[in-house]
Amino acid sequence: MKKEKQVSVTFYLKAVSRNKDNPRRSVYMTICFKGGVAKTSTGVYCNDQKQWSRGMFVGKGVDEQNRELLNIRYEIESYDSSMFRDAEQIKNVWNGAEHTNYPNTILEALQYGYDEMKKATKTGTIKTRISAMNSFEKFKIEKNYPNFGVVKGHPQQINELIITSYYDWLLENGTMKSTANGYVNGLKTLYNKYYKKHHSVIDNLLNNPFNDIIQKDKKTLIVARALSRTVDWKWVEEIEKLKILDPDKEQLRLITLLLAYSGLSFIELGKSDVIEITKTLDGPIIVGQRVKTGKPYIIPVTSDLKRIINKLKGKMPWKSYVDSEGNYNDKDREYISNQIRSFLYWLTDEIGCNVKLSPHRFRHAYGMRAINYYRLPIDVVARILGDTEQTIRENYCDLVTTTVMSMYNEAMTLFDQKKNPSKREKRDAIGNK
Repeated sequence: MKKEKQVSVTFYLKAVSRNKDNPRRSVYMTICFKGGVAKTSTGVYCNDQKQWSRGMFVGKGVDEQNRELLNIRYEIESYDSSMFRDAEQIKNVWNGAEHTNYPNTILEALQYGYDEMKKATKTGTIKTRISAMNSFEKFKIEKNYPNFGVVKGHPQQINELIITSYYDWLLENGTMKSTANGYVNGLKTLYNKYYKKHHSVIDNLLNNPFNDIIQKDKKTLIVARALSRTVDWKWVEEIEKLKILDPDKEQLRLITLLLAYSGLSFIELGKSDVIEITKTLDGPIIVGQRVKTGKPYIIPVTSDLKRIINKLKGKMPWKSYVDSEGNYNDKDREYISNQIRSFLYWLTDEIGCNVKLSPHRFRHAYGMRAINYYRLPIDVVARILGDTEQTIRENYCDLVTTTVMSMYNEAMTLFDQKKNPSKREKRDAIGNK
C-alpha cells in the first residue's frame, strides 16, 4: 500500500498592495500537515495574473519561476515529518527559525557527542563508540523507528522505553551482556556531551534517556567477578620453572613474566620505552602514563623484574605501536595480542593451569599479591598500577583473613608504642598468644 504523504504544499497568489491598479502579486504557499495549515510567502512574484493557473506559472518565460516553486515544494515535502508537531513549526523551520541550527534528533545528538569526544579520546574508545552508534542505528532501521526527537513535546520523542527495547534487542541478537552494557554506557556518555553544550540554548531538552537502563550489580557480585579474573601465584612460579627451547616461545614466556612482575596492562607493551628503567635515590622504577586512562604509574623494579628486563635486553621483541600521546595502531595491536593470547592458551595446557591464562589475569595477580603477600597499602598499589583506590578495592584486590589479622596486630602494636613509648613489647592482640 502506498504511503500517504504527511506534508503537502500548494501555492496561491496574494495582492502585494491595496492598489487595485497594481498587477503585481506575491506567490504564497499553504503547508498542510496533520489537519492543520500554515501560510507564508515564497519570495516569488507574479507580474501578470494571466501567467498563473492552478497554483503554478503558465506560458512562456516562466520556467525559472516554476523551478523555484518546485524546489520549495520538494524541500518542504522531504522534511522528516516525525520531527514536527504542526504545520506552523514546519513553516518556521523553512523560514530559518534559529533553533533549527542546533541538532535536535537522537542521531544528531549522538553524532555531536561523538565529534566532541574524538577530539581527546584514544583510538580503542573511538572504535567502541562507533560500534555503539552503528548498532543503535541498525536497531532503529530494523524496527522501522523514526529519528526520534530529543525535545519535550515532540510527537515522537526518545524515551527510556525505547532505549530499554534497544538494550533487549542487543541481547536477543546474541550480544554479550558486557558488550551491551558498554554500548548503552557509551551512548550515555555521548548524549551527556551533547546535553552539556545544548541544554541552555534549546528549550525543554530531554534529560539523558540512556540513564538508569542498566541495573547495577550488587557490590559483592562485582568484587567476586573481578577476583575470579586473577591467577594463583603458584602458576607464575610454574612458568618460571618452565624450560622452552623454541626461541620465539621463550620470548613470549619472558613477556608473560614481565606482566606478572610489573602489573602492566597489555596495551602498555606497545610503547617503545615501556621497560625503560629510571634510577632514583630510593631505587630503580618504571614510570609512564596508562594508555587507557592517562593516569601515571610508578612501578618499583624488583630483582625479578630487572632479571626479566635484562633477558629481554631492555626492549620489547616487536616494533612499538603506541605513540607518545597514547594513540596506537590497531592492526599492529591486534596482531601482537593474538600472538600473546595464542601462546597463553598453549601455556595454560603446558603447565596444567586450572584457569585459562590471559594478560590481564597477571595484573590482578600482581595487585592481590602486593596487598596480601607484601602487605602494601591500597593507596600505594593504586599508585603503582595507575588506578584509583576504589578501582583497586573493587577490581584487583581482596584482603584475605591472614592479611587483615596481620595488619590489625601491626596497627595495635604501633598504637601501644605511641601511647606508651617506654613499652616496647608487643600487645597481645587477637590471634597472638
